[in-house]
Amino acid sequence: MAPYEGPLRGSRQPLAGEGPRPLHGVPSGVRPAATAKRQCLDTGSPLGSYPGWAVAADDDPIRMLERAIAQMGVLIAGIRPEQTGLSTPCPEFDVRALVNHVVYDLRTFKAMLAGEQRASPNVDLIGDDWSAAYRSAADSLLDAWHSRGLAGTLQLQIGEVPPSWAASQHLADVAVHAWDIARATGQYAQLDPELAQTALDWARGALKPQFRGPGKAFGTEVAVPEDAPINDRLVGFFGRDPAWKR
Repeated sequence: MAPYEGPLRGSRQPLAGEGPRPLHGVPSGVRPAATAKRQCLDTGSPLGSYPGWAVAADDDPIRMLERAIAQMGVLIAGIRPEQTGLSTPCPEFDVRALVNHVVYDLRTFKAMLAGEQRASPNVDLIGDDWSAAYRSAADSLLDAWHSRGLAGTLQLQIGEVPPSWAASQHLADVAVHAWDIARATGQYAQLDPELAQTALDWARGALKPQFRGPGKAFGTEVAVPEDAPINDRLVGFFGRDPAWKR
């Protein structure tokens, strides 16, 4: 499927008194929604309703993944030049390294779908145009999902899984790292709660205790009240402290 070639969605001129514009343009290549990893935001308009992104509830995991990818694209576009070296809720990554890691994850997911070799994680994948690098990786992954569809099973390192399980895994990875980037860069809009709920539902069935702890992919779950906002509960389950501050 060809990338969207229309005008930049949500682009506008700076208002009087605003600081410098973001380092990266609003992504145009993440396709409009079809008929649309580890360690909350407060109030405001959901990023899922950013102009041009579809937000209707959807049970299709590929369309939900598209929403998560669109949400992340808006956040990457909103990173300011002076924020690139800031710390993040992922202790091993500053903001630039985390964006690079997100692009690596998308490329890895695509390689998994296509039966390709995984690339090295220790490579600069984003250069000077982070949105373009993200857009390219996102388009490649979504193209792979649209080509493959949800029929049959996928063979992963952990065994055979339904494709819907893998698509939800990809969504969860993107949704949690969206919180990381939003929190690190002060983009205090409320992340899409439906994406967070879908990610949490997947994680509660998939993120087993053996995957947590020192040297493991995920930290120990942080206790969060059941009546807390859904994004707090999501990141707490993935081992982040929802109250994280630099």
